[in-house]
Amino acid sequence: METGLSHVQAAGTSRSDGAGQPHPALRRFRMQPVPEERLLIIRAPGGTGAEWFAAGWVERGPGSTPEASGDPDGAGPERVLQWDSALEDAEAFSQRVGRCLAERDGPVAVIASANAPVHDVAAVHPCRFAEATDVLLTAEEIGTLAQPPPGGPARPAPTDPDTVYRLTGGWLVAVRALLVPSPSPRAARQALIVPLLQWLGARDPWGVMAETAYLPEFSDAVLSQFHPASGSPAPALRDLATEALIRDDGTGGWFMP
Repeated sequence: METGLSHVQAAGTSRSDGAGQPHPALRRFRMQPVPEERLLIIRAPGGTGAEWFAAGWVERGPGSTPEASGDPDGAGPERVLQWDSALEDAEAFSQRVGRCLAERDGPVAVIASANAPVHDVAAVHPCRFAEATDVLLTAEEIGTLAQPPPGGPARPAPTDPDTVYRLTGGWLVAVRALLVPSPSPRAARQALIVPLLQWLGARDPWGVMAETAYLPEFSDAVLSQFHPASGSPAPALRDLATEALIRDDGTGGWFMP
């Protein structure tokens, strides 16, 4: 699917919890061999299910209790903090996080705006970070999302998860548009374009990374010969991967959905 990334030269996610199931990428994130911390800071594009990911963290993360898991009337929502760094500076927000950690038991999650100085908060409160690549879905996780919830009705046979991954790059909002009885690539493209533009507007204000959509392939060799129209330095391969603009193709290469 040409999501619009190949045509973009410019420039909050609602919870959709899959009938109480956690975000499919949360298990992969929890299995990373790093020290556990109560606090999670998420900085990821809209359309990736960041709020769903955060809700799963506070329900199932370090220090959570079985009784609270999945309880919509519990303290879970109060332990998910939204941070728009344009409205609240890092010092004030760090104080708010500290109060939440002191007053609430269990995990706490922060959903930070695209350019929030998250490391300023991390300098005060031990935490884990979830970036764009942590919340975007793999082909296996797309397969998990396509399955009916336990005890739920059967669903029509979905599009092959590997195909959906190649078309969407694992962006949840686009994946959902293709996991329906009559999947529409056009609907998936339209669902993705707004969060993509918002993310690029914040993370790529000069349009340098967006220009790479016209490259024939994505490799260090190709990028070393790329000269952005703005005169800015060309992004590195790792920059495009970190910002979720290119995705691992499973064979050691990269593709842009």
